[in-house]
Amino acid sequence: MTSAGEPLPSTEILASDHQLTEEETVPQNRGSEPDPEAEGNRSVSFLDQPITIPTQSESTSCVNETIDELFGTCEKSSPDSPWTPALFNFAQNIVCSGLTEDRRSKLLKQYEAKDTLAILGPPKLNKLLIPALKSSASVIKRDEYQSISQAQVAASLNAFGLAISFLVSPEIKQLLPDEASLAFRQLADGFHLLSDHQHRLSLARRAFIKPSLSLVGKNAVDNAPVDEWLFGSSFAEGLKDAQACEKAARDLLRSTPNIAKPNAQPYRHPQQKQQNPQPKASGNSKAPGYQIPFASPPPVRSFLAEPNFSTLEATHCDNEVDRLLQKGAINIVDYTPDQFLSPFFLREKSSGGMRFILNLKELNSHISPPHFKLEDWRTVIRLMLPDTHMATLDIEDAYLLVPIHVSHRKFLRFQWREILYEFAVLPFGLSTAPFIFTKIIRPVTSFLREEGFESIVYLDDFLLLGSSIDSCRDNVQAHINLLSSLGFIINYNKSELIPAKRRKYLGFIFDSENQSIAIPPERREKLLKMILDFSSKSFSSIRDFAGMIGSLVSVCPAVRYGLLYTKLFERVKYLALLKSNGLYSTKLSIPPFLQEDFKWWRSVLSNPRQANTICTGRFILEIFSDASLTGWGASCGSLRSHGWWSEDDKSLHINALELKAAFFAIKCFASNLENCEILLRIDNTTALSYINRFGSVQHRLLSSIARDIWQWCENKNIFLFASYIASAENTIADFESRRPDADTEWSLSSKAFNFVLEEFGPFDIDLFASLINAKCDLYVSWIPDPGSFAVDAFTLPWENFYFYAFPPFILIPKVLRKIINDEAEGILIVPWWPSQSWFPLFQRLLVSKPLILHPSKSLLSSPLRNRHPSHKTLSLGVAKLSGKRLRTAKYQSHP
Repeated sequence: MTSAGEPLPSTEILASDHQLTEEETVPQNRGSEPDPEAEGNRSVSFLDQPITIPTQSESTSCVNETIDELFGTCEKSSPDSPWTPALFNFAQNIVCSGLTEDRRSKLLKQYEAKDTLAILGPPKLNKLLIPALKSSASVIKRDEYQSISQAQVAASLNAFGLAISFLVSPEIKQLLPDEASLAFRQLADGFHLLSDHQHRLSLARRAFIKPSLSLVGKNAVDNAPVDEWLFGSSFAEGLKDAQACEKAARDLLRSTPNIAKPNAQPYRHPQQKQQNPQPKASGNSKAPGYQIPFASPPPVRSFLAEPNFSTLEATHCDNEVDRLLQKGAINIVDYTPDQFLSPFFLREKSSGGMRFILNLKELNSHISPPHFKLEDWRTVIRLMLPDTHMATLDIEDAYLLVPIHVSHRKFLRFQWREILYEFAVLPFGLSTAPFIFTKIIRPVTSFLREEGFESIVYLDDFLLLGSSIDSCRDNVQAHINLLSSLGFIINYNKSELIPAKRRKYLGFIFDSENQSIAIPPERREKLLKMILDFSSKSFSSIRDFAGMIGSLVSVCPAVRYGLLYTKLFERVKYLALLKSNGLYSTKLSIPPFLQEDFKWWRSVLSNPRQANTICTGRFILEIFSDASLTGWGASCGSLRSHGWWSEDDKSLHINALELKAAFFAIKCFASNLENCEILLRIDNTTALSYINRFGSVQHRLLSSIARDIWQWCENKNIFLFASYIASAENTIADFESRRPDADTEWSLSSKAFNFVLEEFGPFDIDLFASLINAKCDLYVSWIPDPGSFAVDAFTLPWENFYFYAFPPFILIPKVLRKIINDEAEGILIVPWWPSQSWFPLFQRLLVSKPLILHPSKSLLSSPLRNRHPSHKTLSLGVAKLSGKRLRTAKYQSHP
């Protein structure tokens, strides 16, 4: 048997499916001699046993005896499990009840990681930190508990290591069957997981301590590796480097014109020293602080159950409560009968860590917050000119700078671990908090903007702009000087003070050089994982599904056409809530038709270069559209177009017709355009809203038409903006939508055309048609048409098509000449009028015997008229004509 201090003979077994990384410890540096007492306790031997083939019952009995010998007898039965039942039962008992104190102590002593194996044990807390943490007794105590857990993990690793080292020794390994390789791999996987768990426990200890450190201390530990010391043996040097970096960053900023620095200091409440202080006084209306503007008196809520957090969540909560106490943001208070308790929750910060938020939903229902506008991403794209330089600045604990009047603190109370707390400052979650802080910061921004310093401010987040590096740097310095002089604390850790053309702000990446907005990589990857998860599900709670929708909607400013691909999700949620009477906890079925939209989002979020170009507002076209109950009309500059509704369309609501008219107008005038912006003028507010909002959730037909419009635009990278125009000003489109039925709209009835198609078809193209009467998928219109291949058939070469042509009668001579000039071939329908001047030429071009369609009231159809005026006398001739002289001559000689 090899000692634990020697190299493992078979490294490939330990590595399993993984590769050892640089962070994993080399075995030679972590070994120790095995405990002789532990060696003597080994009572299971696999040597000197006669080789027999046991029966199944004998094998089971043998296994059970071995398990009993190793772990003791367990009376419980176990469910079906890949484990040996007795072993499963034993593990289940220990997991549920734990080891006895004697057994645990004996095992910890037997497998204690010491000497050269001490590196496996809990890292020691850096001595430099101990004085700094003396005021945080709970932090020190928690770290001691976690160290005890790490000591037990180290003992487990030692036991694993001894067993694996024994089994992979050459003299033992050669005695084992080949099938044992699977067991080796499983042991190695368990060893990997346990080692990684030890590392993560060290990181957890650091995470619990880090909030108690100063900003410089936090910077020093960010990249420090774990070794025998929790924050690394080079922590002291890292702390010095961090201090030097902070000083260099401050020195790097250039000074600006002098700005008076009043002696005002940030509002800070003294830290609570007593565990059970006297209740706060109330009622002094002249005392400083914000008084909540209640619209109605809130009720009394003296008692409230504490949240049921997990161990990790409770630890985070302890840290946040300690932090808020240290900052004087909350105080420990005694019970008062008129208090109002609120629940609370933790929200993860984008910068890491957790934020404590009171759930003031009930209290907010008694407050009427004033209406005001916050600057946001829209403000950024309006002010971010090409090649603008940008920097970001963040105020630390901004809300905590605003004190609450002592008489109103009783409304901002919560209870944790049976201790009552109240906020002495403005808490997150109060509905008026954004308004109050914006009102406080407004004079600061007004003063600086008056001095010419450009900025966008969203609560405590500043985006500072400059046309050059120097002007942006001056802007940064001016803001730091003034804010610091007023008592605000700059969060240098979250601020990006070096001017750049690409900056992350409000959850987006703004790029002034490319004039685009993008999703930050970490946020994009998180969304992609979420989409992959939901797309593989068949069911979800409405609450989770709504959360997914909210996440997608929140990034739509950075995703062109993104809102379009949230509307079907929204409709599924809307219908599920109707069915469940508004219960978000109810399950909904995720229908298969959503997979198309899931696929679209996967494609967008998988693209690392994903970005949305900012619209310029330079419209390449201005298109007017209108709809009446009989038809649609459109105009664009000097161009006009119109059409009539089919029988199916005539049954639609006018809002649907307006949307279809807008779609037809766009297709008429923008079919050849790409990569541009178009202004659409509509006199129907519903249609306008459905276009600009990419659809809705309630009216399925209207949303479907809006979706068709935007998907057509998406294929051409066209962005639309619909603007309202009064009906009195939309005269051209209105006139076109009400045109009387024209003679050009007469066409063969479906029955007659099918007869012609059977005799002469199929055809490549309909040369004289419109959207309402086209007989082929490919057709040419006389005026701009939403579905036509081209406009004006006489401008196209005909020789490459086997055409179908039913032209206005007045154009027949021109059509015959075009057939000859282009040497074209196809079917021509003409009135059977032998007395007409063009009739002999028609006969000369024949290459088939004409088909005569006799007068009938159902021979022709029109959008607005049921019968042709000459339906009793008009006969039509249908014939195949060719402008190729050889074919014509051949037919003429053999009719």
